[in-house]
Amino acid sequence: MLELEVTGQFRKDYKRIKKRGYNMELLERVIDTLPAEKILIDSINFWNYLRKIPD
Repeated sequence: MLELEVTGQFRKDYKRIKKRGYNMELLERVIDTLPAEKILIDSINFWNYLRKIPD
């Protein structure tokens, strides 16, 4: 199992996209999947998941 190393730049970027209202579900799924060395699903359309959540 890999260990996730969170840098200061990652924290800033994460905070910025969260503040802008982007859907964080995909990013959280990737963050959970990569350290476990599992294969990401190819059928995920990244841009559809990253769109802003309507108010």
